Amino acid sequence: PAYNEGSVKMKKVISLEEYMDAENVDVSSFKFHDELNTKFWTDKKLDPIISQHLLKIATEFFENLDLPNVQIKDIRFTGSLANYNWSNYSDVDVHIIVDFADVDENEDIVREMFNAKKALWNKRHDIRIFGFEVELYVENVDDVHHSSGVFSILNNAWVVEPQLEDPKIDWESVKAKAASFMDQIDRLKLLYSQANYEEALATARYLSDRIKTYRRAGL
Repeated sequence: PAYNEGSVKMKKVISLEEYMDAENVDVSSFKFHDELNTKFWTDKKLDPIISQHLLKIATEFFENLDLPNVQIKDIRFTGSLANYNWSNYSDVDVHIIVDFADVDENEDIVREMFNAKKALWNKRHDIRIFGFEVELYVENVDDVHHSSGVFSILNNAWVVEPQLEDPKIDWESVKAKAASFMDQIDRLKLLYSQANYEEALATARYLSDRIKTYRRAGL
């Protein structure tokens, strides 16, 4: 932020070391468990009450899009809460599967439209289950699955069943990458506070795309 020193207005430049160091990134809650989160799963089956709630949330969201000629192919629960690597920071990731071609032949425009709609919905609706935030996505039927845990709510069956294994994770690299993202977000906030709105918007879109890519790859 800007501050005054005498009669000269100056901008303070804050380095990565001042903002976030990899050693300060807490990864203690991120670990693989011996079982799926028992609040959601019993014998690898999704709790029927939770399933009904997620189905209702996804259906109401899609009906508000007013796309009468587009049919939902599937509604899926994925992400770390559908796997053994859930943590206190996990989200309830619900993906609505549709054929983008039923909306428009330009897939990029359709994806952008769905991303904008879901971002607005997620912003306006703070829906949580056992403290975990429910986040909606719209996915093209042809999108490639990267997650190792995908459960079909509509079919009450696994699309990709998670496997209990002992992964070897380079935690130092994880912390360094997390620190880098956190620093970039802080710099983005600084751009916004200095009214550099165009640069802030471009940076936000870039970071959003990168984080989405990492999430698809399982971080």
